[in-house]
Amino acid sequence: MLYGFRAGPDPALGLVSDDFTGTRAAWGLTPGTAPIGRAFPNGASIGTSHTPGQVVTKMQNAAAPVLAAGMWPYLSLKPNVADTIAGRLDAHLTAVGRWAAGLGVPLYFSPWHEPENDPMGAAASDYLGRARNFVAMCTRVYEVLHAAAGDAVLVGPCHMGYQWRPGSATTADGAVAAAWRVADNAADFYACDTYTSNWSWETGQGLRDKADFQRWLRLIDPPAGSVVLAERGISRNYPDVPDGPAAQAGVLFDDGAYLTSIDAHALMYWNSGGATDDSVFQLGEPGRGVFALLARAATEPEPPADRYQEGYDTGYAAGTLAGRADAFGEAAAWCTSQINTAG
Repeated sequence: MLYGFRAGPDPALGLVSDDFTGTRAAWGLTPGTAPIGRAFPNGASIGTSHTPGQVVTKMQNAAAPVLAAGMWPYLSLKPNVADTIAGRLDAHLTAVGRWAAGLGVPLYFSPWHEPENDPMGAAASDYLGRARNFVAMCTRVYEVLHAAAGDAVLVGPCHMGYQWRPGSATTADGAVAAAWRVADNAADFYACDTYTSNWSWETGQGLRDKADFQRWLRLIDPPAGSVVLAERGISRNYPDVPDGPAAQAGVLFDDGAYLTSIDAHALMYWNSGGATDDSVFQLGEPGRGVFALLARAATEPEPPADRYQEGYDTGYAAGTLAGRADAFGEAAAWCTSQINTAG
């Protein structure tokens, strides 16, 4: 599984927004770990009033600090839904695809992230229409970007976990929830943004227990290996938790273990504050240590198999001749190698 982050401002560490290089250094991330950087173009909404070149410039500027840190950019735009479906933004998307093809690293892209929060070209209360328009828009973006960039770009929807709480009208069980599902042949990944903020701490802290994420996972039912946590924030200052930074680190560690167990694709940590309930999502010192540990473990190769122990566990201890022969065969080969080495 891959890791990444949004490099928001962290005054305690002297970091400003989009300082991916500084964040990597402050968190102790070694080269090659946590390769994905979540960033947003200035003025994410685009339409026919923009030229293709202007759209590419937006993407270039957003990706620059990510690329400077040796990372892969994960960007989002909000293309006008009607214009996208009608093909009037094909030239803009093609220009973005050609730019992405020349980056030399993968580009992750979500068109109109957290779409459940916006009308998507339909009436405010027409949740079915909003979902269908979103899927049609996503499908067009996927087709045009892949035609221009091939496998250099990965395109997928990014849903808003908050809107998948049980009982949410925007994602009501049945036809509405099903309509938000982008087809497998039009998505390289399926992302969700979800937070454990001060107000929601008691209603589910980790991902394995959070009602919104679990409902999204059940109803969207992404293919194995395609789940991305595009924004994951965990508050470190919940009022009734004695040691908030340690609790934050514990939730993050469990999230990593859980996502690995379900074969998720990536976890992107949202390192920022600014929530309306005064939650602080910046990782505390224990959380930074956990993140670095998880990111390093995800990229380091598996240790070589201990064939002697394997033979003992599976055979010799059970009393089977094959296992016994394997175990002693490994030992004999090792002894022979040492004798030959010694001359």
